[in-house]
Amino acid sequence: MNLVKDVWLPCKLKDGSIKELTIAEMVNPDVIDLALPRADFQGAAYQLLIGLLQTVMAPENRKEWHQLYNNPPTPEELQKQLDKVAHAFNVTGEGPLFMQDFDALEDVKPSSINGIFIDGPGENGIKRNTDHFVKRTANNIISLPMAALALFAWQVNGVAFGTGYRVGLRGGGPLTNLIVPNNNNASLWKKVWLNVINKVVWPYEAPDLNSEELFPWLGETRSSNKPNSKIYPEKSKRNDLTVYWAMPNRIRLILCDENEMAVCDLTGKKSRFVVKEFKKRNYGNQYPSESWSHPLTPYAYDVKKGEHEKYTIKPNSDGITYNLWTNLVFTSKASGQICSKNIEHFYQAINRRKTNIFGDQVSLWCFGFDMSNREAKCWYSSTLPLIDMEFEKQADFLRAVKELQELTNKFRLELNKRIKEAWFERPGDAKGDTKFIAAEFWRRTENIFFDAVQRLSEQEGYYPLSTEAASVWLKGIQKIVTDLFDEYTLSVDIGDPRTLKRVMKARRFLSIWVYGGRDIKNFKQQHEIDTNKEVA
Repeated sequence: MNLVKDVWLPCKLKDGSIKELTIAEMVNPDVIDLALPRADFQGAAYQLLIGLLQTVMAPENRKEWHQLYNNPPTPEELQKQLDKVAHAFNVTGEGPLFMQDFDALEDVKPSSINGIFIDGPGENGIKRNTDHFVKRTANNIISLPMAALALFAWQVNGVAFGTGYRVGLRGGGPLTNLIVPNNNNASLWKKVWLNVINKVVWPYEAPDLNSEELFPWLGETRSSNKPNSKIYPEKSKRNDLTVYWAMPNRIRLILCDENEMAVCDLTGKKSRFVVKEFKKRNYGNQYPSESWSHPLTPYAYDVKKGEHEKYTIKPNSDGITYNLWTNLVFTSKASGQICSKNIEHFYQAINRRKTNIFGDQVSLWCFGFDMSNREAKCWYSSTLPLIDMEFEKQADFLRAVKELQELTNKFRLELNKRIKEAWFERPGDAKGDTKFIAAEFWRRTENIFFDAVQRLSEQEGYYPLSTEAASVWLKGIQKIVTDLFDEYTLSVDIGDPRTLKRVMKARRFLSIWVYGGRDIKNFKQQHEIDTNKEVA
């Protein structure tokens, strides 16, 4: 099987049907999306397609990017480009195999293919019998295409199996940023091409498509149990495009007998080519994540230490909410943040206000695993707005938005504090997870936040937020916070007078802060809000 030649990719068509196609057929305007059986597979498959197009047909400049966006190649033309790398995308055969170790690992004991899933229980989970939510029998037989995609998802998400196993080039469990059209029926081609970057924004030399420097599985693994074995971009002379194809884990898939027809546990379809086991070995390629920059991932760093110690932004227990938004879509040296290269490309080359070439409205699709060591705690996926703004004019805009976010977070902390005071006689000693309060707070306040952001983007100057917009936002968040407090503390019948007294005391202190605290007074003064005047 060859990933860039054979029919295997499940796609959604405009009529709602699902059909397996070759990758080259993604240019068909009737193909509007991928249709993988798992969310992480969906994200991984998008990254596979983006990496392929960036590798074989990156546009030279902005003009060429727009031409191809509106006029994609034919399937035959795209296939001709893909054939350049076909030798690196065999999943079966005698030669080097896609994302699999050059060595056959014949001395390694096989493991159940269920262990290759990021959210699978793993060997320790099975031994300790902790696989309560993801069962060890869930995916014991999977088709060869799905096994290849599971392998790719593992390598690009950078998860380590255990001691001596390496995380990926972006660290473990990174966030991935993709630009997507707001129109769900837009073609798959447009959805993928939006994230391909022209060579003016991202300049690099033409890659050697036969080199293990680009596709690591074409050569022997650089075992990381030896001194000075780490792979740095500047020392190894690796091509920039290695970031799409980094291979930190040494893995070999074990294909079952071709005559053994079986049902894939993921797709529910019969397949002649199935995988039940795989082999893995530790000390694979080691990529220091602070030294590499992946074009689909945002980074952050301590401004005192500098960019050389940057790290990828990852999901946390709050999910992917608007409190992360500025870190995902803006670059700021003052704040120590770097947006992903495809977002920079969006601002610089795709959607500049002084042109009308790009007419489609787009958003940011952000996804990734919340990881705790080897264990996947949750998969997060969220769609957030992208603002039409020139790259050079973001500093003032970002300053205003950051101030809004900082005050928003103070509202969240005050709400959480007062709810705990209402619930418990000794709130400081109270145990239990109250993260659901924050989750609901971020959900309820998202619309008013982005409404204020939209108003800010339409102002003549980007700092500060206008008096009217600031007043509307403030009144909105004040109401939401007091409503949430009442819902969490007064929604049930309170029979104990002492409890009622505690609740009302906490509510009084909350109201004092929400409507007249020092931070609120400063915000009103800064934005010249007349407290005696109502704003519609």
